[in-house]
Amino acid sequence: MMQALFGTGAHEYTRFRRLLTLSPAFGRTPEPDETESAALWAAWQALAPVTGEPTTAAQYLELHRTTGISLRIVWNMVQRWSQYGPIDAPVG
Repeated sequence: MMQALFGTGAHEYTRFRRLLTLSPAFGRTPEPDETESAALWAAWQALAPVTGEPTTAAQYLELHRTTGISLRIVWNMVQRWSQYGPIDAPVG
């Protein structure tokens, strides 16, 4: 996510986290539950550009602020929906 949005590589990102004394992120990003997925889908659909443009860094932050879902989950779900369509999007 940091590489795609800001051009920051993994080593730089890790160094910045250490400098800011933030705890490292371990393991795989958890999958959102059905409620989180539905909330994120609705928020993303409200923000998603109709033109097919990629979601911007500001929009990712807005999705995080709106839903309270971690940026890692927001990034993973939006990337999945952008690439494959609403495979796991809530029905109804």
